[in-house]
Amino acid sequence: MIKLKKNNVKKIDKFKQNKSDNRIQIYGIHAVKAALEQSTTQNATLYLTANAKRKLSATLQNTHSIEIIDCIPKKLTQILGAQAVHQGVLLYTKRPPKMELQDVLNSQLILLLDQITDPHNAGAILRTANVFGVDAVIAPHRNISAQNSFFIKATSGAYIYTPFITVVNLGKTIEQLKERDFLCIGLSEEAQDDIHKITLPQEKRLAVIVGAEGKGIRPSIKQRCDVLVKIKSYGDIQTLNASCATSIALHSIKNKSLGNE
Repeated sequence: MIKLKKNNVKKIDKFKQNKSDNRIQIYGIHAVKAALEQSTTQNATLYLTANAKRKLSATLQNTHSIEIIDCIPKKLTQILGAQAVHQGVLLYTKRPPKMELQDVLNSQLILLLDQITDPHNAGAILRTANVFGVDAVIAPHRNISAQNSFFIKATSGAYIYTPFITVVNLGKTIEQLKERDFLCIGLSEEAQDDIHKITLPQEKRLAVIVGAEGKGIRPSIKQRCDVLVKIKSYGDIQTLNASCATSIALHSIKNKSLGNE
C-alpha cells in the first residue's frame, strides 16, 4: 500500500547524506515512470511535486509498496544540483542486478562504446539501442557508470529494458565475442566502405563498435574489428556526435539483418 507524507524535508536530507544506501537515484518523468512500471520496484521512496504527481497519476494507481513524499521543486534541486532536470520527481530504489558479459554472449546484436565518457551521450545511445532492438550495450567501466543519475535520466527509461554492461578491457571483450562467432563492425570516418553499401551475412551475430566524436575508436580496437565502415557525409561537416552516428548505423545494420536492404 502507498504511504503518503507531506513535505518531509528532514527525510529528504537524510537520503542526501546517506552514501552507504544501496539504492540509486532516478529522476525525470520518463525514467521514473519506466521504473515504477516494473514489478521489481518495491520498498522504494518517491519524492514528487504536485505537478509531477498529476503527470504520473495513472502510473501511481498501479504502484504498490512505494513510499510517496510530497515536496517542492526547490528541495529536489538542492539534492540533485542545479544541472539536473528533475521535472519534479525523484525516486530512490534498489540498484538493478548487475549483468556480466557472459549473460549476453548468446545475443544477436550487441553495441560497444569506446572512449565515450559523457553520461548524457551514453544515455541517449542506450535509448537508441533499445529502439533498434540491441540486446546489450557494453562500455569500459572507467568511462561510464551505469549508476550515474545523469546517464539514467538520459536513457528515458531504456536502462530498465536494455542491459548496460561495463567491462575492464574492451579489446579482450571483442575477442571473446569473436570467439562466440560475432561479426565485429567498427564505425570509423577513416573507413573505405560506406555502411549503407556493405553486405552482411544473414543470421550472423553482430557486434557494433562506436567511438566518441573526434576521437573515434582506438587503433587497438580497430585492429580487432572484422569490418570497418563509415557514414558518408554529403555536406561540409564530416562527423556526427556518437548518438546520431549510432542511430544511423543501427538503422542500416538492422535493416540489412532483416533482409530489407
